Amino acid sequence: MSTFQHELNKKLEHYSLLKHPFYQQWSAGTLSKDALVGYVKEYFHLVKAVPVMVEKIYNSCPTLEVKMNWEEEKNHVALWENFAEGMGVSKKELHEYAPSDNTIDAVNRLVNLMTDPIEGSAAMYAYEADIPTISNSKIDGLKKFYGVNDLATLEYFTEHQTADIEHVKVWQAMMANFNAKQEATALNSAEISLKAQNAVLDSVCERYMEMASC
Repeated sequence: MSTFQHELNKKLEHYSLLKHPFYQQWSAGTLSKDALVGYVKEYFHLVKAVPVMVEKIYNSCPTLEVKMNWEEEKNHVALWENFAEGMGVSKKELHEYAPSDNTIDAVNRLVNLMTDPIEGSAAMYAYEADIPTISNSKIDGLKKFYGVNDLATLEYFTEHQTADIEHVKVWQAMMANFNAKQEATALNSAEISLKAQNAVLDSVCERYMEMASC
């Protein structure tokens, strides 16, 4: 393993979303239904931004592989809408929901990384590398503690059990030829990405949970 990949993995481990109190409570079944529904609405601001993020990378690096990632990400928005509906949130309510200023700021930080393919590929890698594992954990919690078993509601997460394995390969291929200066830029971008992702979950805690428990 290269030094660059080792340092990247260290950042992924340090800022892992599975360590965030919100996801830990999800995995333990201690989230209230209100908090889970709040997450559905708040996190959608990031979900619908992901196709925009990948499109920006494609605009500066128009490869077939990046285009395929972009096309898949556009389809995932509808899967989140199905998840929301299964949790009692209508499509109208989902799209009319106003996210917090902190969530808007966090997502903007992510989007702003995407105009540079060096920063963008690292930021997307940091976003997608752990999603298969996170999706497994979310599905397990939804089934075990919240009685969610229907395929349509779970499809966003079942899709991400495998899709992001292939997506990550695209970002890894882009990063494989980075020089030392580019690797430093990429590591910084990955950290910004990871902090921004955690900040969205912080916003859910602030709006829907006692901060002492989060």
